[in-house]
Amino acid sequence: MMRKIPLFSVDEIQELIPKFADSGISIEIEAVSMGPTSQIATSLYYILVPEEDFVDCLISIMTHFAIEPVSNEGHHGECPACFAEVNGALECPDCGLSFAGGPSESTRAHPFYQFLETNNLLPF
Repeated sequence: MMRKIPLFSVDEIQELIPKFADSGISIEIEAVSMGPTSQIATSLYYILVPEEDFVDCLISIMTHFAIEPVSNEGHHGECPACFAEVNGALECPDCGLSFAGGPSESTRAHPFYQFLETNNLLPF
């Protein structure tokens, strides 16, 4: 049985395919057309992966997109934005820069991240 993982741009697919090949993960690609069916339609791609490679595939994609848990450890030292001294805080007391990490807004908006979140597949 093949599992379907949504949706990636052509550039993302081109970056991911060699990672799967290097890891020995067998995948297939399924294109879908988004928008009008004219010359300006955009193609996005599903990754189809055998059940036995599903978890390894997810891990590979999460690594590629740097999807990691939010840090609960505070920052020590200078703030890289304003150079204020920070002693174990999750955000700079002067400029408010967050040191918590976690995925960016654009990553959280990506169909893959939403797939993980919707299906309770995030490891954190």
